[in-house]
Amino acid sequence: MNNRQVTTQDLLQIIGRQRVEIELMTRQLEQMQSLAQSEQNRANEAQEVAKKLHQQIQKSAIENNGAEIGRLEKEPD
Repeated sequence: MNNRQVTTQDLLQIIGRQRVEIELMTRQLEQMQSLAQSEQNRANEAQEVAKKLHQQIQKSAIENNGAEIGRLEKEPD
């Protein structure tokens, strides 16, 4: 059995290693947050494009319906 006493130097080394691990984890977390924000921005942009496309489709459908109604009204019975 090892009865060696833990020295201040031992504790400083442990703290130093933990600090490095925490810094690495913090950087990884920041990268993940940045990536998540980028993905959210892309999703928002895609949603805007989809919304504009939907509006264009609705406008086109309304115009086509109006033209069809006009054509039918001009047809003789």
